[in-house]
Amino acid sequence: MKKSSKRLIVAALMACLWMLSPISARAQAPWQTDSTTNPTWIASPSTANVGIGTATPQSRCDVSGYLSFGTNQISGFRKSAGKGILIDAYGPSDIEFLASTASNGYGARMYAYNGDGSFRIATRANAASWTDSMTFLGSSVGLGTITPQTRLDVTGGYLSFGTSQAGGFRKTAGSGILIDPYGPSDIEFLASSASNGYGARLYASNGDGSFRIATRSNSTTWTDVMSFLGGNVGIGVTSPTTALQIATPGAALFPARFLSTTSGSGVMLDMTGNGEIDVAGLKIGGTALPDVQSPGQSLYLNRSTNYDVIVGSSTNTHGLQVQSTGTSSFAGNVSVAGTLTATSVVNAVYGQDVAEWVRGDRELAPGTVVIVNPEKTNEVMPSSKAYDTSVAGVVSSQPGVILGRPGELKATIATSGRVRVKVDARRGAIRMGDLLVTSDEPGTAMKSEPIEVGGRKFHQPGTIVGKALEPLPDGVGEILVLLCLG
Repeated sequence: MKKSSKRLIVAALMACLWMLSPISARAQAPWQTDSTTNPTWIASPSTANVGIGTATPQSRCDVSGYLSFGTNQISGFRKSAGKGILIDAYGPSDIEFLASTASNGYGARMYAYNGDGSFRIATRANAASWTDSMTFLGSSVGLGTITPQTRLDVTGGYLSFGTSQAGGFRKTAGSGILIDPYGPSDIEFLASSASNGYGARLYASNGDGSFRIATRSNSTTWTDVMSFLGGNVGIGVTSPTTALQIATPGAALFPARFLSTTSGSGVMLDMTGNGEIDVAGLKIGGTALPDVQSPGQSLYLNRSTNYDVIVGSSTNTHGLQVQSTGTSSFAGNVSVAGTLTATSVVNAVYGQDVAEWVRGDRELAPGTVVIVNPEKTNEVMPSSKAYDTSVAGVVSSQPGVILGRPGELKATIATSGRVRVKVDARRGAIRMGDLLVTSDEPGTAMKSEPIEVGGRKFHQPGTIVGKALEPLPDGVGEILVLLCLG
């Protein structure tokens, strides 16, 4: 050991003895070494301060120079004005915590690095070399890196919370912070420290790569609530196969429920029946059977390509039932492919006759009296002679009921009911109740004149078109006629 070091140690020990001595003893002349120009130590009785390397100590222990631990004075503690104790950044200066005196044992080391001004913490495990574990550089902290690029830069390892390093946070280039999907890695939010309390959990499933959110309620078991897999989201489903898939663990629960906090309206979906969709007063469901309601207002359904409303399909044996006691109105035509059955009365608001689609030998105008065409099957033509027994009916402009289907040159031929008919009163005035027959005027009826047989008057059978419901004193015109062919 060098002589200077021995003198420093002796001075320190004597200074400590002086500080422990009675005050009366300290009141004597100050103790110092044989060097008066550069005292190794000096005690000032007036201030109770001890100086090492200074004759004017400013604090209880004032070291001017270095306080070294080792064989070299080049690094150690030194005092700097206004900075307390300074650990020199040059040379092999550091603070080491060693578990043993072995040069390759366990230990930790704190030091300032002269290369970039960083402060570092290093460790070793049964090795002679030190490994930098933590670095403070500027306002950044690095774990596993000596050049941190962010406030907290973790590289080459894990930032673990738990008893195992198998899962935790790690940094990847350009990816921020990554939570490893393997091992027991997750993020848990617990309402209490109890193992069976309330909580929520975020984790990645190693089975399918999905990201899941789970909860627990006074239980040790976690229940998956929401799952993200690929571009799909599942609620109550761990492996969703659609963009949004919702399921319920119990039949009594709604898979999806959107409620207003004030009125209770919104959307409620239940795949098991007894569910209800409620949107702006429109209610769908709510009973064991499908039910669509619009309380207090009209119900509008539309629209597909060709029809406003489509109900059922060709494979469905059930029909559509309207139980309303009010009047159902259709502004357009109603086409029925099957049988139309009425248990009460069929009312025709405009037409008051029953007609059938029949082909004519030409375009036939409404009110025209027609007969059976003797030269064509199932075809009619305008009448052209008086008292023709082949009379078949009258062309109706707006029948109440139409039978058959329309087609080329087909006209609606009325055979019963009330219809307007072309008549000729030039051969005799027509009064209400008169029987009408065909005339020589094409497509026109006239008053029937009875013949006398055995003193009784008879109208020729098979020639009657109908009974006049309106009079026509003279000329040609149209009147309302009650058809009664015979």
